[in-house]
Amino acid sequence: MSDKFLFDIKFQVKILKLMLDDCAVLAKAQKYLKPNFFENKWLTWCYTQIIEYYEKYQKIITIEVFLEQIKGINSPNENLMEYLAVVKQIFNEVVTEAEFIKDKLEEFIKRNIFVAKMKESAELYNKNKFDESMVVCEECWSEVNKVNFHDAHRVNFFNDIDQRITKRNEILDKNDYRFPTGILELDRFINGGLSRGELGIVC
Repeated sequence: MSDKFLFDIKFQVKILKLMLDDCAVLAKAQKYLKPNFFENKWLTWCYTQIIEYYEKYQKIITIEVFLEQIKGINSPNENLMEYLAVVKQIFNEVVTEAEFIKDKLEEFIKRNIFVAKMKESAELYNKNKFDESMVVCEECWSEVNKVNFHDAHRVNFFNDIDQRITKRNEILDKNDYRFPTGILELDRFINGGLSRGELGIVC
């Protein structure tokens, strides 16, 4: 199985078209998606143009701008018609499965991060650099876990729980009034009851 894990060129074209169709996807993708994740130099170039234009103007690049950028490719070894063909393919692509592509995009990014980090870790291990190899493994899991294309309101309750408990206690210290639940043992456990603006679920 290849390093691209069957996320073929057709899929990668859909990714780029989705970024052109949905600014929110583009904004999230730029945080995690690296140019070298793409299968060939033309898709890599197109992705780079999309990101650079968005970072500079906070807008989605148009096909007219793409055509101007193609004219600026001066290398005698490059066939400009190949770049033009890929750009047209992207703009002509119709994405009818946007939500599915978003989910697979997250997996695509995570797998590419994993492959790159595991290769780096293996190379260090083979050089008898075990500690450095382990550090790269830890970096891998940290980077993979940061990738998230879900809506902002979908939050894992256990993320940053220590910080949130500390913040809650600071709020409680400023406002000592509690609302008793009517369950004696529970009220004792939560220091007298619920605080203002607090929602408690008892199972």
